[in-house]
Amino acid sequence: MPRTPHRSPRPTTGKRTVLTMVALAATLIALAAGCGDNKSSAKHEPTASPSAPARPSPSAADGTNLTACQDGTCEVQVRTGDQIKVNPTFGLDMFTVKSIEDGRVTLMMRGTHGGLEAVGRGISVSTNCANNRCQDEGELGLVTGMQGRVNKILLNLSAAGGGQAILKLTPQ
Repeated sequence: MPRTPHRSPRPTTGKRTVLTMVALAATLIALAAGCGDNKSSAKHEPTASPSAPARPSPSAADGTNLTACQDGTCEVQVRTGDQIKVNPTFGLDMFTVKSIEDGRVTLMMRGTHGGLEAVGRGISVSTNCANNRCQDEGELGLVTGMQGRVNKILLNLSAAGGGQAILKLTPQ
């Protein structure tokens, strides 16, 4: 049997190295082209965040008529600084809208001496007396969908954002 001479591997020449690099570069370019911008006709619609707070609609039952709240029953659109006066028999003189953020409203409340009982977020209540006259003051936070209460008035925040909110008062 004739014996084939054993050849040792040839060292890579400059040409072979260049061809290998060109082939590698072409492969990378082809792969990158497959990941590029696809010009399909399908449109991607932005999706609304499910946790986005509801924005107020101008359809509050009593609109911006804050005097409708006098009897403790109303649904009104409010802005920062608005004052909602209620009948003093509720042990409360008025609510003032302190701030409105997306999904949250902070109300300041003022009542006659005898105590403000409040349920909500970030509640603070204090009594101030001068010349034998006392007045209760406090602050209450509401978030969209959460029910709050001050004395015998239930408070619901339907929507808040864009500098306005829809607030519903119901006597308990």
